[in-house]
Amino acid sequence: MIKRILYPILTSIILYTLAASCAKQGTPTGGPKDTIPPNLLVSVPNDQTINFKGTDLYFEFDEKINADKLKQQLVITPTSELEYSYTVKKNLLRIKLETPLEDSTTYNFNFSDGVGDITEKNPVINFKLAISTGPYIDSLSISGIISDLFTGKPMKQAVVALYDVSDTTTIFDDKPKYFSTTDETGYYIIENIKNADYRIYSWIDENKSLTYQPKTEAFGFKSDTLKLTENIDSLNIPIQLIDLTPLKMSVAKPFGKYFDIRYSKYIDEYEIRTLSNNKSTPSSNVVRDNEYLRIYNDIKLSLRDSLGLVVTVRDSLDNMVSDTVYAKFIDSKKDPDEFNSSYIPKTKTAIKDKLNLQYSFNKPVKTFNKDSIFINIDTIITLQPVIDTVIWNYNRTKVQLTIPIDWTIINDTIQSQNRQTALLDSIKIADSLSLLPPVDTTSIDSTNIGFNKAPTQLTAGPYKIKPQQFFLDIKKSTFISLERDTLKRSLVEYRQLDLEDLGTINVQINTSIDNYIIQLITSKGENIQVIEETNAKGYYNFKEIPPGKYGFRIILDSDRNSKWSFGNYYENIEPEIAIFPEANTDLKANWEVNLELTF
Repeated sequence: MIKRILYPILTSIILYTLAASCAKQGTPTGGPKDTIPPNLLVSVPNDQTINFKGTDLYFEFDEKINADKLKQQLVITPTSELEYSYTVKKNLLRIKLETPLEDSTTYNFNFSDGVGDITEKNPVINFKLAISTGPYIDSLSISGIISDLFTGKPMKQAVVALYDVSDTTTIFDDKPKYFSTTDETGYYIIENIKNADYRIYSWIDENKSLTYQPKTEAFGFKSDTLKLTENIDSLNIPIQLIDLTPLKMSVAKPFGKYFDIRYSKYIDEYEIRTLSNNKSTPSSNVVRDNEYLRIYNDIKLSLRDSLGLVVTVRDSLDNMVSDTVYAKFIDSKKDPDEFNSSYIPKTKTAIKDKLNLQYSFNKPVKTFNKDSIFINIDTIITLQPVIDTVIWNYNRTKVQLTIPIDWTIINDTIQSQNRQTALLDSIKIADSLSLLPPVDTTSIDSTNIGFNKAPTQLTAGPYKIKPQQFFLDIKKSTFISLERDTLKRSLVEYRQLDLEDLGTINVQINTSIDNYIIQLITSKGENIQVIEETNAKGYYNFKEIPPGKYGFRIILDSDRNSKWSFGNYYENIEPEIAIFPEANTDLKANWEVNLELTF
């Protein structure tokens, strides 16, 4: 009864004050910086008010306020088409609800940073209001942390959204019923939720639309339906940037000398077979940011004919689509694409005793001349390496080469070159003084393990190669594409791995989990070394690690396939969980660090 009497009295007082407050707001100048936010003195209605039937909300603070960002910051749940306007007079805020509220519904007004003081814009702390149009306040809540799947770092300003399972709304087209956003620590809380069944999702809402944009926004979800009958704490969701748009073929047509098939998204794997068993399968590869599948006419198909193909492609989420296409080639004067490549390891990488070289090409390779690969000690001395392993992928657009490196040969050759160069220089000086006759140079022949014979003529000249260093010389004729063009010559510098400059990290694992993958990672989440374990618990060594700061990522391999599975939204499969133990280490050169991880 007292509340019913006080409510109109307070309303009249605030309305009178608003009407009397017509002086223009200004920002004081001078004096110390204001760091104290405004305090809320009066709220009409009060927080937790029930049976609310009004249309006006009034708030009085202990100082002048600024609410320029109220429309961007005020979050009202449950989400609806609720329209409102607001006015500010000195220290008073009035919100006019212009859309009727639903019956028997609890509304939560979260002002976030939308109201602050007029000088430094210090926001009102924990400014919220919960009111109900029915006889009780919905009081259930969900809270937790949103983090990056790959690094474990908290994600700020991520939307966390609840959708009622009884609705037909989707994250792609409709706003959620309840939502909140994370703070600097990745923490979120959704309050005053009605007892019901929900699905929960989180994403980085780049365009502030409250709908999920699958090509550009990091995303995560929980596969289980939340049957909300009590508060839920620590409901943590990892998110990742992954394209959830459906995989489909968009166009298939001739392009220059090729036949191109375009897809709606990145192609991870593909398979091609002919409709006719007596027809050869043409060469193919993926081009243009892995969204085009290119077919080559290396089977000499007549320009009058077409070839029926069944093309099956998969994306990174293991979604698959198969289409029947009829490849047809046209007479075109368009020049073929330039043949190019990329390789790892990059230049100046330190090598121990083997060079594991991986080349990727933009078109299939027809011919590989391994005898065109050399190790250059300087501009004169060349060694012919023995290539232990050559592994091509299915369409010959990638190759792995394993080349043993004998640093004893390289360093002995360099020292011999130094001695010969010094001798020749001294002979030249003596010869110029007519003290000694000129002397013929001799050849150097390296025959140690790991290299074939490669005699070279030694001549005087400036010495450019340092000890423990060589250049891998990939000649122009090494790789020839199916269109008979070649790569430009590449000369890549590598150096010897000095074990005294490296360290070792030993890890003792204590866990009851049978299947997991342990990764040593940098502060950016990049893999340094990976140990894949199945039904194993114990002691592991990460060897030959450069000095630096490292952490660990433990992937719980729930599907036992020895790789990290990133989930599938359409099949309601969450990504495999990654754990980031608090066991970071600062590794120094020639150190051995022993750590214990428990999870």
